[in-house]
Amino acid sequence: MTLHLLLYAFTLWLGLYLLAREPHQPRLRYTGLGLIAYALTLLLHSLESALLRDALSIWPPILWLAVVIHLLPEDSAWPSRLNSTVVVTALGLGSALMLLLPGWIPFAGFTLLMIAAWIALWRARRQGRTGRAWAGLLTAGILLGISIGLLFLPLSILPADWVLLGLGVDLLILGICIGWLDSLEAGESFAPDFRRSLLAAVLLSALVIAHALLLIGTSPTSLQRLLLFSLTSMAILIVVFGRSLSVLLDRLTLAPSPEVEQAQADLKAIAEAVNRRDEALDLRSMPPEDFDRLTRRTLSHLGDLTRLAASPLTRLPVIESRLSERGESINTLSRAAELQSLLRERVDQLRPRGNGAFGTTEEWRYYNALYYPYVIGLRPYARADHDGLDPVARTVLEWLRTQVPERTLYNWQNAAARLIAQDLRETGSFWQ
Repeated sequence: MTLHLLLYAFTLWLGLYLLAREPHQPRLRYTGLGLIAYALTLLLHSLESALLRDALSIWPPILWLAVVIHLLPEDSAWPSRLNSTVVVTALGLGSALMLLLPGWIPFAGFTLLMIAAWIALWRARRQGRTGRAWAGLLTAGILLGISIGLLFLPLSILPADWVLLGLGVDLLILGICIGWLDSLEAGESFAPDFRRSLLAAVLLSALVIAHALLLIGTSPTSLQRLLLFSLTSMAILIVVFGRSLSVLLDRLTLAPSPEVEQAQADLKAIAEAVNRRDEALDLRSMPPEDFDRLTRRTLSHLGDLTRLAASPLTRLPVIESRLSERGESINTLSRAAELQSLLRERVDQLRPRGNGAFGTTEEWRYYNALYYPYVIGLRPYARADHDGLDPVARTVLEWLRTQVPERTLYNWQNAAARLIAQDLRETGSFWQ
């Protein structure tokens, strides 16, 4: 039980960590959910709940296949076709297959799907700074396929405990590789924040587990095992979401002092940005396609100063030059705010001149694709509350929902981001 508990704690922590690191990034979201699903499988296995465990065991590979789809090249149509409804339907059908059909049918189906996933990953592999992350991803993907095959194969080649533990190790490696790859493409550092969160999770979880084992002994009942896993889960939740909890407490306790609350928020933003900043990244030597991807990613965080503070684009020479000309102090937050202002100016330059407040012609598409989702914050394809919009924004929202497919908007955003990235590279003052 101890080995299952330790692997459960590590898997649950990594899944929650990836979810909290970038909740709007689909591949991190599906990777995190897959790790959490595996952690719950370990919990049910420890509680000897075979029926629920078998139904849930299909979830990690299905979610991993969703991750593979979102690792495909940006010009692929598959990622835009994969939404939450498709994933939930696949999870439900997969669970039913595990419970109702003979074991060889899920085995045959997932064998074909994993082979297709390996081929897709191999064709989608990238070189440069992300080459090592992709190599680790491909290796772990092969090991995951073998573990899944052994788990679903209707033969007792290896004990189920060992196969389940091997699957967990593969998922952990995949989770780390996905997080590393995502941070490289965002121009951020992965290791410092990862190590900090891991160390905190290890210390707090070990403290909780040690005290719980002293109380319940070495032969716990099912209820005592459930209590032990629950306490461990609470410790990990506190570690992963400690910053969010701290922000909430600041809002509750410092509401009468908005200046103090803002100062606290600024300090937290600086700390998080420092943990994610990649000082080794050289923008001058970055390949154009990587710089385009970085610009696109930074534009998607235009409304989040904390994420902008970690962007390598804050080190563009023009940022410091503009701050110095106005006599402002040069620090992490001022750089982030100036980058936000600079990118908004570049987005505004895409707007056709003298053609009214809004248009739907071809010359408007790049401006509309960046301004309304990233500057205004519209989420046209999400079930979000859009009350309080002005008439123009409401008209744009309706137009995007009814006339512009999600994939088309995504392509427009990529093309517009490439124009802005090219402007940043070609403007001489940026590289003085």
